[in-house]
Amino acid sequence: MANQASYTCAADGSYGDIYIKGKSISPQWIARLFSSGPYTGCQRAQIVTDRLNSMFSNPSKYWFEFCTPGIISYPTYSVIIVPNVKRSSIPDISWYNTTKELIMDVGPNDSIEPWYTALLWANNIRREVADNYNYNPTSLYVPSGRGIIETDFVYRNQADSYYGAGESLNKQTITGEIFHTCDLTVATRVRWTQNEFKNLFYQKGSVWIRVYHPSNGRVVVCRQNDWGPSDSVYQRYCRTIDLSYGGAREALGTGTGFCDSGDKVDFRFLE
Repeated sequence: MANQASYTCAADGSYGDIYIKGKSISPQWIARLFSSGPYTGCQRAQIVTDRLNSMFSNPSKYWFEFCTPGIISYPTYSVIIVPNVKRSSIPDISWYNTTKELIMDVGPNDSIEPWYTALLWANNIRREVADNYNYNPTSLYVPSGRGIIETDFVYRNQADSYYGAGESLNKQTITGEIFHTCDLTVATRVRWTQNEFKNLFYQKGSVWIRVYHPSNGRVVVCRQNDWGPSDSVYQRYCRTIDLSYGGAREALGTGTGFCDSGDKVDFRFLE
């Protein structure tokens, strides 16, 4: 069955639900699309439906493996897609593309934890898209918590590196995902060994991390979906957290992250 999006609305237009091939993709137990700014919830649902159908009509340009949470205009969390990126058996040069296109914003009227709700929307879209290219988009790892409960320790003044800017890539993360440079993800090695992180993932633990960039005041909540930085980066530059280049790094506006740089980040694990 071909990909086709549709929508329904509340009688008063206050919210809308979205469907792909007749199946709801709205995470209804958490959020629908509610009225926001100049648009009613129904109008927003229509806009998102039109965007999806436009993308479905151009399957050679839009591969929904590269539909993820993201930030196009800080501080708004969104569901985005990166056009002209191809899934292949090995990392493709197109995987470095950081051109993001909006599918939907997740605003304050939609959710009190927009990073979590954007992830659910993205996964629901990925689940329902037709298998047009002899593959199914892999599911993005959903931590057990919603990223709203703080742990008791802040890693302050940490040098950060980034991943997905043109260097040699691994195809998959520890969580089994294809690497997406525009997703809001990080890798760190400060709390667990590599095997401990694998076990946490297998046990469906919560690995949300809130990253704060003191030099500009920006804050982004990300998923940890890998363990890093690599030994050479960690030992040579004493960096403790890897940021997705087109996602977390771009949203936070961080610099080079060298240890002698004043451009550092703070981060904290959330449940």
